[in-house]
Amino acid sequence: MGKYFQFLPFLLVSFLIFIETIAQQEFLNCIYSHTSDNNIKKHIHFPKSPTYSYLLEYGQKNPRWLNSSSSHPIFIITPINESDIGAIIFCSKKFGIQIRVKSGGRMDEISKFEIPFPYRKGNLFNIQYMVNWYDNSENISNKKIKWDLDFGENDDEYRYSNSRVWGEKYFDGNFERLAKVKSEVDPSNFFRFEQSIPPFSVST
Repeated sequence: MGKYFQFLPFLLVSFLIFIETIAQQEFLNCIYSHTSDNNIKKHIHFPKSPTYSYLLEYGQKNPRWLNSSSSHPIFIITPINESDIGAIIFCSKKFGIQIRVKSGGRMDEISKFEIPFPYRKGNLFNIQYMVNWYDNSENISNKKIKWDLDFGENDDEYRYSNSRVWGEKYFDGNFERLAKVKSEVDPSNFFRFEQSIPPFSVST
């Protein structure tokens, strides 16, 4: 990753799909006015900036971003000091945006096998996305929820073999271990939903 990442404590991505352009600018103006960093604008990368594609392709290494048909972050923020981080957190709360950065620092001391989610040790940053919609009709809501489940979901039978396809992408090597725990505490799979972990099974 070269010199570019030597000064980055972490990378923060704000993925605001359905927020209007005016609201986006108000969010950025809020950051500008609440940080003491006069160069903060240099650390906000838009799709047309040369650093934007570099950060997505070499920073995250997520094949999804290489697909032109996939939705992409509206902008990427790479804060480099405490003032930047404080401004981002303040403005995110003000505009109702949830941003949780859990990479690097103390998290780098936690093995990916220590807790269910493997995204700890060795991860410099994470890219998050959010979906907002203002039409609460059943048709629109179902469409958005279906998009959220495109990562993978259980079929009606909640078979381990099917769930493993998406489960290993999300939990990495922890999925089988979690399924075995599920077998101990809920062997009948009473507590289940579209993306729950089913009991472990060798045959199915």
